[in-house]
Amino acid sequence: MASATAPALAVAPRPSDVEAEVIGAFDARQKLQEAIRDLELKRQKAEIDFVQTFTRTLSVPINVEDAFQKHESWKAANEQTKQRIAALMNIRSKVAERFDQLKSENPEAARSAFEEKVEALKQGLTEPTKRSEEIKQQIKSLKDEIDSLQNNQQTAAAKRAKKGGRAKKR
Repeated sequence: MASATAPALAVAPRPSDVEAEVIGAFDARQKLQEAIRDLELKRQKAEIDFVQTFTRTLSVPINVEDAFQKHESWKAANEQTKQRIAALMNIRSKVAERFDQLKSENPEAARSAFEEKVEALKQGLTEPTKRSEEIKQQIKSLKDEIDSLQNNQQTAAAKRAKKGGRAKKR
């Protein structure tokens, strides 16, 4: 006789889990953006390098087969890089959607996570590092997220108040 398994009970995420996911999504979004920017720069540099190498090694008469092979090789590498960039952009989009969802579903946990991260980054600024500009940029991004949460909450409250006013008139 087969035994029936009990259905798994859904466990509500703890605030610390939500905060960790918010910060994870925030960091992932930034790292993905940096990776996309780096790949795009490498792709552009590879094109310049291809053209420079070709013009330096050009012989007269032109070896058409050699030129064709070099072009095909560059084109294949360029296409792979474009595909990687597109994949990272797609992933970044999905991470951004999840990030926005977390912020809208748990604005207080998101705010708490952002504020904790800002404080940790500020402490990192007191230590002399080469990363101070990067840290300042992260602090600015986090403060922008905190401001957007406040604006979204004020807008939502105004909409609720407006709906409540209409309901009373009826």
